[in-house]
Amino acid sequence: MPASLVWFTNNLRVQDNSALIEACKKDQPLICVFFIDPLWKRQTQYGTHSLGMMRGVFLHETLTALAKALQQRGQRLNIIESDPVEGVKRLVSLHSISNVFGSRQFGIFECEQWKRVKDGHPHVNFHQSSTSTLFDELAFLPPDNFPITFSQFRKRISGMSFRASSGIPECFPPPLRVTPTYHHQKGSGGYSANQDRHYSYFLGGEEFVLAHLEAYFDSTAPSTYKAPRNALEGIDYSTKFSPWLANGSLSVRMVYDRLVRYEKDCGANASKEWIVFELLWREYFQWYAGYFQSQIFRFSGITNCRPLTSFYSQRFQAWCTGNTPWPLVNAFMRQLNMTGYMSNRGRQIVASCLVNELQLDWRCGAYYFEQQLLDYDVGSNWGNWQYIAGVGADPRGGRHFNIDKQAAIYDPEGVFVRQWCESSADRSGALANIQKKFDRGHDLTVLDACDAADWPIKG
Repeated sequence: MPASLVWFTNNLRVQDNSALIEACKKDQPLICVFFIDPLWKRQTQYGTHSLGMMRGVFLHETLTALAKALQQRGQRLNIIESDPVEGVKRLVSLHSISNVFGSRQFGIFECEQWKRVKDGHPHVNFHQSSTSTLFDELAFLPPDNFPITFSQFRKRISGMSFRASSGIPECFPPPLRVTPTYHHQKGSGGYSANQDRHYSYFLGGEEFVLAHLEAYFDSTAPSTYKAPRNALEGIDYSTKFSPWLANGSLSVRMVYDRLVRYEKDCGANASKEWIVFELLWREYFQWYAGYFQSQIFRFSGITNCRPLTSFYSQRFQAWCTGNTPWPLVNAFMRQLNMTGYMSNRGRQIVASCLVNELQLDWRCGAYYFEQQLLDYDVGSNWGNWQYIAGVGADPRGGRHFNIDKQAAIYDPEGVFVRQWCESSADRSGALANIQKKFDRGHDLTVLDACDAADWPIKG
């Protein structure tokens, strides 16, 4: 009997997942799969990795939650450590798969993976859905017609409507068990959802973030968002949705729909409009990455101007570890290393420091953020770094922040700096213990919430 394959990537949720909904409509047995790409462990030219410790733990929690949600609906999440192209190829060859469903992605490597799989299986129907953006398509995206600046983008989308979020599939077809031709190996370690989470507001998974979504909009925070948005620390100065939006355990359309409901109940004001403004910045960078593809990784960005910077390993290491001459920068970097998170203001300040004060190649900073940030996504990360470095969407040609002035404005009493720098020894020790456990055998494929006798699967 023909089967359908649901290839989970940046849509790690059950609700408002159009790829999953469309697969269920086929009424074919389902194989739900997530691939752990070995390339995530490969070292970059700057000594970083694609998937750092904090992101790894957050992903593990998210996959555990997704596996549990699918299991409650009679499905099974198959987590396979394999190159995704080879993994899909093997599954198609072993099972009568006639349809593959996935989420539209915007990074060049992810787009190429999908294309390679699709081109290699002309007899299989491939379906991609827009699960990470407000718009399904943008009519103004033909070649040479992309709005270079965010302001131009906002003007072009003015008056365009967003599709509302959808619910959970009404019914799920039966699961199809993956043929055990992979090497099966029981996991012996891994992190549970609450283990070793120091100084972090975030737990991975759809269930947790949906509770956070309701709690946020049941409060008065959306009405006062604009005033504290440049704060440096705390749970309530921003929406804190970005980590879940990044890996797709939360839908951006669900955030927008919930905001619309809030406005109907409480009325519109500048703060709520600013939340939409931030969602549109995220939207812009998604399409920006999809349009410019490999240019978002170029030293000269989308321009023909090469910055007057280079790479100095000692300076870069000092920046990464929070041991620069600027206490505010050090506090931000230590916060990032401990929590996987940093305020938007902090990101701009440390990025400006790396490019302008330390005269470093902006790409090493972007790679480090990719490794460390819980809310990393290719468009927002690389687009924002290009913006700061002056090789991207900023019409002013880059941003240079006066660090002393920023400290005087946003941390005048030095509270933030003391919090993250004076107790650095204790915090560093805790971080080192987590890192040792992670390096010693943290396995993303260990699903604590699953009844899995012979999983995970090693490719």
